[in-house]
Amino acid sequence: MDKKIFQLKLFGFMLGVWLIFSLSLTPSNIVIGGLFSLLVVLLSKGAYYHEQGSFFTLPSFWLLFRHSFRLILDMYYSGFCLLVTIIKGNDDPIIFSMDLENNNLFITTLIANSITLTPGTITLDQRRNRLLVLSAKNDFQQGKTIEKDIKTRLQQPFLKGGIR
Repeated sequence: MDKKIFQLKLFGFMLGVWLIFSLSLTPSNIVIGGLFSLLVVLLSKGAYYHEQGSFFTLPSFWLLFRHSFRLILDMYYSGFCLLVTIIKGNDDPIIFSMDLENNNLFITTLIANSITLTPGTITLDQRRNRLLVLSAKNDFQQGKTIEKDIKTRLQQPFLKGGIR
């Protein structure tokens, strides 16, 4: 029975996301969103959840909302900073490895995607909680300054929220 409740919650979450991003409450949009949400729930078995429940815990809605809002602001700020860096000719790419302080695969993947969405940085590889990151700007400290910034901006809110 727990599996059915979990699947119902996942279905409701997916349908809610569909409706928020489509900005339409027409019956045809709700039906299409419902079908896609059902498909996601069915295809997620084995990847996101198994018979006993989820493979990992999800952060609260408000924690994800705050992360998304901050990420959007960071994307704009980093975009303008990257423009200045490129115009001045200060771009000197660096690749470095960093370890995150959590064991939650969802949070690690969320942080890796957030790094890639932020202009000037790309996550090249992810192995458990280790990320390989490409930065367009070299900090001349083997990426330690950039790593500290990533951990402060992207990881710390989840650690404070009790998600590891």
